[in-house]
Amino acid sequence: MSQPGEFIGVAVVVDDLESNRNLFGDILRSLKMEVVTAADGVAGLTAVRERVFAKNPPTIVFLDMMMPEMGGIECATLIRTMGYKGPIMAFSADVSSKTSALAKGAGVDHYFLKSTFNRALAAALINSYCSISVE
Repeated sequence: MSQPGEFIGVAVVVDDLESNRNLFGDILRSLKMEVVTAADGVAGLTAVRERVFAKNPPTIVFLDMMMPEMGGIECATLIRTMGYKGPIMAFSADVSSKTSALAKGAGVDHYFLKSTFNRALAAALINSYCSISVE
């Protein structure tokens, strides 16, 4: 169990919208997660890569599917290719079965509607997919 003020894991949040990065970050920090944010898929890939190669991989990655430069499908594929074995949670405003299937094919563990993200969902995803427990 963590001490007050200590982080229990690291979440990487990749989204091109600053307001979403801030919202996700606030929610995840309330669950005692350290949060690393990236404004696009390239920066997200770099953030994950640096931690994987430092042998301190993120506990969980939250990845927007629709971003400029590098979208979530390509980013998830490359994150898996580099050897990241942890959970990748993809989110989007598009919850079509086609996009969901593409995300799953890219190595995404769970796909959800961006507007549904809240503290309860974050806790449920972390508790279900990570080796830590949050309240």
